[in-house]
Amino acid sequence: MEIIKGGERLSSIKDSISRNVACCRYAMENSCRVRLMGKGQITSGYVSRVTWDDMEDLITIKTGDTHKNFYGSEIATVRLIE
Repeated sequence: MEIIKGGERLSSIKDSISRNVACCRYAMENSCRVRLMGKGQITSGYVSRVTWDDMEDLITIKTGDTHKNFYGSEIATVRLIE
């Protein structure tokens, strides 16, 4: 039985979350710059940390002098830009 949530297949949502987190982890390990869309905004910077926080992956992006935190489910897309 297939579960649909918000008009999207639940399996697709889980796949996209794990794909985005894997991309962030790769960027962190290889010092690549990323551009991600999450929380209704576009953020560019370097991934400084990927941790497991209370049932979900937490990604920290360093954007200049500030750090922004995103949960895996809050990220719509991630792209390597360097």
